[in-house]
Amino acid sequence: MTAEHPRVAYPHCPKCGASGFASTGANRLWCAQCDFAWYFNVAAAVDVIIRNAAGEILLTRRARAPHLGTLDLPGGFVDAGESLEEAARREVLEEVGIALGDLAYLSSFPNEYAFGGVIYHALDVVMTADVRTEALLAGDDVASAKFVAPHSIDLAEVGLDSTRAALSLYIAGL
Repeated sequence: MTAEHPRVAYPHCPKCGASGFASTGANRLWCAQCDFAWYFNVAAAVDVIIRNAAGEILLTRRARAPHLGTLDLPGGFVDAGESLEEAARREVLEEVGIALGDLAYLSSFPNEYAFGGVIYHALDVVMTADVRTEALLAGDDVASAKFVAPHSIDLAEVGLDSTRAALSLYIAGL
């Protein structure tokens, strides 16, 4: 299945079912039948570069599409009512079993995330954190996780453009 922008994937109004749900800009569809407007706001996501005492960072291998089998950072989408920091802590605990302490902002990157045949626009916020324990548990949507030296990372193995950009920025600052 090819992923499509919502304006193509959803040709009918979700409120009244009328066809001809029309694009009135890059981020909005409008229904002339019932006057419903659907805005495509970006989805917030968070990734965390977790460092150990040796200066290595934690990389995961994706267990699910998109980009199945590629390298990634622990993280995920922010739930409604959740702060970026809360989402970072929750996602890292779910994915690798690590409780995080202090988080520091690194940068943010726009991203397109194809899922279920639809392209979602996301804003990936990347944070850094230190960890005192290296007891890892690959869970949730992670196939494996391990600490690696930053300069040994093959960026061509990183699946998401935003994650590759974040790692490049982080490594350049070392």
